[in-house]
Amino acid sequence: MKKKKIKKRGFHRKGGTKQAKNAKKAVAVFFDLDKTLIKFNSAVKLCTYLFFKGELPFSFFLRSSFYGALYLMKLYDFSKMLKKLWKT
Repeated sequence: MKKKKIKKRGFHRKGGTKQAKNAKKAVAVFFDLDKTLIKFNSAVKLCTYLFFKGELPFSFFLRSSFYGALYLMKLYDFSKMLKKLWKT
């Protein structure tokens, strides 16, 4: 059985623009926790994406979900939540 040749996308494409070839990978992340700019909590979307991609441990996913629920019920301060989550 022959393997299908997979076409690479993005920076790997032959004959791409000069900007794409010379571009450095710069990443900026913005979170909208109170749903003022977008209709959903972007931190939750990012965590679920990383979890299902296999880059976020299940324990961190559960812990962040727990603190997120406490934050939504206004039982926990956001700055304390971040300190607790990023300590471990």
